[in-house]
Amino acid sequence: VAETAYEKALAVQSAFGPALVGLASVYERVNREAELDPLHARALSDQADAQTLAFIEALRFKRAGRFEEARQALEEAGDVIVSGRLLHLRGTVLDRLGRHDEAFGTFADMNRHWQADPTNPRDRARDYREAMARADALLSREWLAGWSAPPSPDPRRTPIFLVGFPRSGTTLLDTMLMADPSVLVLEEEPFLVEAETELGGVDALARAQAGAIAAARNGYFARIEALSGPVGDRLVIDKHPMHLNKVAIARRLFPDARFILALRHPADVLLSCFITNFRINNAMANFLDLDDAAALYDLTFRHWEKARELFGAPVREVVYERLVLDTARELRPLFDWLGLAWPDSGVDHLDAARRRGAVSTASYAQVVEPIYSRSAGRWARYREHLEPILPMLAPWVERFGYSLDDATIPGWPSGEA
Repeated sequence: VAETAYEKALAVQSAFGPALVGLASVYERVNREAELDPLHARALSDQADAQTLAFIEALRFKRAGRFEEARQALEEAGDVIVSGRLLHLRGTVLDRLGRHDEAFGTFADMNRHWQADPTNPRDRARDYREAMARADALLSREWLAGWSAPPSPDPRRTPIFLVGFPRSGTTLLDTMLMADPSVLVLEEEPFLVEAETELGGVDALARAQAGAIAAARNGYFARIEALSGPVGDRLVIDKHPMHLNKVAIARRLFPDARFILALRHPADVLLSCFITNFRINNAMANFLDLDDAAALYDLTFRHWEKARELFGAPVREVVYERLVLDTARELRPLFDWLGLAWPDSGVDHLDAARRRGAVSTASYAQVVEPIYSRSAGRWARYREHLEPILPMLAPWVERFGYSLDDATIPGWPSGEA
C-alpha cells in the first residue's frame, strides 16, 4: 500500500524527495535491497535533491557493508526522515564501525526521542508490567485446581507456541522451521490474546465453561484461516515472544499445548532490545529505558518459570548461540520432537526467508543474512553502559547457563554426540 502511494506521488512529481525516501525505506524494510541501486539511478536522473540522494546512498552502503560511506551519507541526508529512524540508522552504522560508545549514545538519543511521544510510552510500559504482575499473582495450585472441565479434544493439530524474550532469535528459528512445508507460522499475531479476551480475561479463565472455551478455540482457528487459508493438516507454529506470559490461556484452549523457548544471553537480549527501533506498543515501550527493560525481563521469566512448573508444560529450549554454532545439531532434536521432516540437504533458512516474503518483525534484515555469530557476546562491548542492570540479570544469566565473566554458553543436552 505504501509503495503504491509513493509511486503515485512520483508519477506526479518524479523528483519528490519524501516519496523517494519513503520508497527506499520500503525496499530496505521488506528486504528488496537489490532495488535500491535502480532507485538511486532513477532519483539521480530525475534530479532529486542532494539530501534525498544521500539517504538512498546510505541504505545502499549499509546493505553492502560499506559502513564508513554509509555514515558519511547519513550525515549529508539531514532530516529527510523522522529523528528516531535516523538515529537508529546512525547508531547501527556506528556499531558496525566499532565506535561503541558513540553508538550507545546515539541509541540512547533515539529512545529519548520516542519517550517524548504524546502517547506517554513510559506510563504505558509501567501499565503493561503491572498487568503482568496481576496475572502472575493468580498462578497457584489452588487456582488451577478450581478450573472448570475442559472441552472435548479438538480434531485439529494442537498449535506449537514459540516464545522467547524479544531479540532472542525467534524469527530466525521460525524461518528454519519452515523447511518442512507442513508448517504454518503465525508471525506475532494477537489471536491468543483475543481468545483470552473473549473468555473474559485471565481472571475469568478458571470459571470458563467448556462451550465457551470451545468457541474461543474455534475463533482462534477461524482467525488463522482468514489470514492464511485452511489449516488442514498443517502444524501451526504460533510465534510470539511475549506469549511467554500467556501459558495459562494457551493451556486453557489446548490442554496438551507444547512450547518452544528461544534463549539467548540475557545481556545480549536487553542490549538488542534497547538499540532496536520497535513499533512502540505497550510491551515494546519498556525498551526505551534500560531499567524498565530489565524489570520486564525479570518479571517475564519469573512468570514463565512459575507457569511452566504449575502447568507441567512440555518445553523444548533452543539456544541462539548453539544454533549459530551448529545449526543441525541444535535443530534436529527439535524437528524430531515436533514430528517434522528434516530436509536431506539440511535447513536453508535463506531460501525459506526468500519464500516467506516480507518479515513483519524487527529482525527483518537479519533473517535474510547468512548465519553469523557477531551478535553473540556483543553485550561485552557495551558492558560499561549495561552495568546498572547486570545485578538484576545475574540470576538469569546463571540460571540459563551463561556467564558475565567469560563467553560460556549453555552446554549441549546430555546424551548428544
